[in-house]
Amino acid sequence: MKKYLAIAGIDIPLLKNDFEFTLLAPDKLIAKQVQHHADMILAIFDNKIFCHKTYFEDNKEIIKNIADFGKLEIVLSDCKRNDIYPFDIAFNALTIGDRLICKKDYICPELVQYDIINTKQGYAGCTALYAADTVITADKATIKACRENNIPYFEITGEDILLPGYDTGFIGGACGVCEDTIYIYGDPTTSHSGQALTEFCKDKGLRLVSVYNGPVTDIGGIKFIDKPSPSGNGSTSG
Repeated sequence: MKKYLAIAGIDIPLLKNDFEFTLLAPDKLIAKQVQHHADMILAIFDNKIFCHKTYFEDNKEIIKNIADFGKLEIVLSDCKRNDIYPFDIAFNALTIGDRLICKKDYICPELVQYDIINTKQGYAGCTALYAADTVITADKATIKACRENNIPYFEITGEDILLPGYDTGFIGGACGVCEDTIYIYGDPTTSHSGQALTEFCKDKGLRLVSVYNGPVTDIGGIKFIDKPSPSGNGSTSG
């Protein structure tokens, strides 16, 4: 049985029953409301973990522990980074197999070399979730990118996901995917988005597991990496 590490910016006790768990420290270079959001702090792709040089210098043990678990190469970026959009989105990308959906002009230079599907949506990793070979999102720019690249998508409403400090949150920021299970931070019955996701999971044969007994809330997503065999590299999701 594979072992997985769950990574998030807030403590999620219910995940600790089944996974090893890493709590990220806040990224003090970006807005206070999202300083703890994993989808804003780092990207995990191509057996590498990408983060800002300053964040690494402040949190070496956290990043090294994640890298050691998944046998990931650490890639540091010294790109311009602050709390003003778009200079807070350098690591915000949605992984679609071996491709990334992101705002190419402002993703960190170390990710630009990959096969990128460009979108006007800077928070691509927040606004969408990828499961069962399908992008789940309420974001029109992300849907447009999917249509233009023949990527299946499932459209939800999205307006009833909480994100303290903002008008609304995003489905990607409220969830994480590990194997055949979507983990959602909140009770899916409390929102139209959660109910739509429930129907999607039934249709695709996926499990939907709530890890918080409250309204569906954008916490910056949950990332999962597996512990590779001694001779191989790990995989990532979420």
